[in-house]
Amino acid sequence: MGSLPPKDYSRHAHERRRGEPKVTSNRDTHQLGKMSQPSGNVHGMPRPRHSHEAERFARELRKDMPWSEARLWMAIRNKVTGARFRRQVPIGRWIVDFASLRPKIVIEIDGDSHYEHDETERTTHIESQGFTILRFANEDVLHDVGGVIDTISAAVERLRG
Repeated sequence: MGSLPPKDYSRHAHERRRGEPKVTSNRDTHQLGKMSQPSGNVHGMPRPRHSHEAERFARELRKDMPWSEARLWMAIRNKVTGARFRRQVPIGRWIVDFASLRPKIVIEIDGDSHYEHDETERTTHIESQGFTILRFANEDVLHDVGGVIDTISAAVERLRG
């Protein structure tokens, strides 16, 4: 009896075409394909438009988060800031670290990849979708996560009020 290849038991393995490699390119410069229609909603808000490739790539990024992003996620995942955030959210052809759809806030943890590329087009597109962008350095999250949470909470209150 011959041995069978190992099965891929990941939740969405069936979405990849046979022979198609997993996406492994830089998340900030990854060029993404055809846009999907807005799908689903969260608390009555339609999700931002994004491609199916962006959705798959975001799923991969959630599995391997940098330490600073993981630390902030542990702090904001239970609505401590007063808003519900998602992690690694596709918006257009870009994937943001964290996003809340109500109020529309994007949180970016700026590591090395953010300093290597011009983010003007990315920022312009995200803001054109109605999002307010909050940027924090890796060091701020690692050394003063309480201050970062306070800043996020204040932005949530300001945008809701």
